[in-house]
Amino acid sequence: METINNLDEIIDQLVEFSGKLYEVKIDTKLQIPAFSLLDTDFRGNLRNKILINTNLIPMNNKSILAHILGHEYGHHIYEHIKIYPGDLNADQLTQVENEADFYALMFIEKYNYDKDEIIKFI
Repeated sequence: METINNLDEIIDQLVEFSGKLYEVKIDTKLQIPAFSLLDTDFRGNLRNKILINTNLIPMNNKSILAHILGHEYGHHIYEHIKIYPGDLNADQLTQVENEADFYALMFIEKYNYDKDEIIKFI
């Protein structure tokens, strides 16, 4: 129950921080901790979505969860999800990831999350 409360609290903070609400869905088959994408809804409209694998994320650590979700929010905010990764070279891919990390950093600093916990996880 605490892990769901952590997730809900962080999503509420991200909505406050960004002014945007993106669907966050748990996918325990995902091969990485989290992934951002555009997905088609039942009407055929594109929707921003974040998938997280709760088996690969320490869900009881709010700082780590905040960083991961903040990073994924960054991909949406900077519209990286509209770019096909195969069209980018290594430097461009690094820049995309750095931009998402920068967004996460701004978020975790505003809400005073523990950067040391995040660094240990990464």
